[in-house]
Amino acid sequence: MKRHLITALAVSAVLVSAVAQAKGEPNSITDTSAKTRAQNLSVMAFLPYYYGFGIGANVRYEIPIVQNGFVPTINNSFSIEPSLGLDYRTWNVGAHYGVLDITPAVYGIWNFYFNDKFSAYGGLGLGFDIGVFTGTSYANSASFFYWDPVVGLHYKFSPAMAFRAEAGAQAIKAGLSFYF
Repeated sequence: MKRHLITALAVSAVLVSAVAQAKGEPNSITDTSAKTRAQNLSVMAFLPYYYGFGIGANVRYEIPIVQNGFVPTINNSFSIEPSLGLDYRTWNVGAHYGVLDITPAVYGIWNFYFNDKFSAYGGLGLGFDIGVFTGTSYANSASFFYWDPVVGLHYKFSPAMAFRAEAGAQAIKAGLSFYF
């Protein structure tokens, strides 16, 4: 608990110093001028850790809905992201089985832009997991609705591409975003 508190305070201090340093700079967190946000396509790989371990891929298309965000005093936006994921994982506790998941979802993403290169976001995904089980004790399918709270970041290394990393209830993901 103490270690988590120290980590949270350190991250907060870095973010507060970044905001203080960015005052008055174009495209900083305090830049409240009107913006037009680009759409982007993200391709991410991930390691699912719910009900077994495996590997997967996810494709998302971000569509900015509220270009200048909900908070007028900071540089932010709100987007929706249709998503499609595919993963395979195995479980070896008591019985051996594998699961192939197809996961269409829609995410609501709230972005915060710290400068031209770096943005962070929080969001919530609502989806439907289509799972097909195989193995020694299972040979059926199971499907269910799920929700996925996420936090992540984009780091633009060119005007058209960014590194993207995300942590959520479903997995830790990393990949590339392509801006249009």
